[in-house]
Amino acid sequence: MSNPPVKFLWFTSSNYLARGTDILSMRKQIAEMELTITVDHFLTSTAEVSDIVLPATTCFESPDIVAGYWHNKIGLNQQAIEPVGECRSELEIAQSLSRMLNHLEPGMCSFPEERKPEEWFQSFTPWLKNNVGISNYRELLNGALPLLPPVQEEGEDCHLNTLTGKYKFLTLEALKQGCPEIPILINPLQPPLAYPYRFLVLHRAEHLNTQFSNLDWLQENNLIEVWLNPSVAQRLGIEEGDTVIIYNELGEIQMHSKINQDIPGDILITYSWQDLLKKPVNILTKVQETDLGQKLTGFPGVAYHDTFVNLAPVGRRGLKCTNGGF
Repeated sequence: MSNPPVKFLWFTSSNYLARGTDILSMRKQIAEMELTITVDHFLTSTAEVSDIVLPATTCFESPDIVAGYWHNKIGLNQQAIEPVGECRSELEIAQSLSRMLNHLEPGMCSFPEERKPEEWFQSFTPWLKNNVGISNYRELLNGALPLLPPVQEEGEDCHLNTLTGKYKFLTLEALKQGCPEIPILINPLQPPLAYPYRFLVLHRAEHLNTQFSNLDWLQENNLIEVWLNPSVAQRLGIEEGDTVIIYNELGEIQMHSKINQDIPGDILITYSWQDLLKKPVNILTKVQETDLGQKLTGFPGVAYHDTFVNLAPVGRRGLKCTNGGF
């Protein structure tokens, strides 16, 4: 963050200090900022260290067009109540910021300052017509509608989502991103001797990242466990339910052990996003880029699954990390 120097951070739609990488380092850098602003529904770990927290409206307080996360339907989210307290939609926040920037320096920001949600929805008409088959977003008032299936020409058994409709192994776009001309198998990274286990953090079915983690009934079922192979447990003297320390050069976390013979001997698995001391598991994750991700987001993806760790029963660990606190 020094070339050029970053002095201001704005977090929205993200709880970085729970879901990001190299979290301990990022926490220090946030403290060095001249100003940090977070827009969120809750006082998350990122919001807690911010200078200003702007409360955003929930789906009950503002309208929106919403794409399904687990299905292929598009729906219209209707506002049910007026915004609570000082909450504003993220659209209103962006518009207010644009007005202030243009007041300080006319022409600085081109974001539409007065466009209402309904006008934004109307601007989606061409997309809705091509992908949903409707000519006005108001047709969604009757209920969510599925996306149209891909067009299949007469006589074709199937239609692939390529320009030619055929399997395509040579992709010019991949070449532009630095990928090889013909796809090749790249062997996964191997763990270093000091940290011999690959640490995988999987999604729980009832969670969406850290959202809703404040709900008591979800906390009751949030077992903070790390799953390991019986051979690993026997070698390290770990029994079912023991408190263990999982650590690497970045930090350490504590969890209860869960022994499962289906887990490979070189892998540790957890479904929890935080440990027994409320530290996020991602404090163990490095800033390591993948070779893909640029096309959709403009930035490389993060190699979360290339996180390597060691573990030991509490009180029997030989190495002590000095940066393991949060």
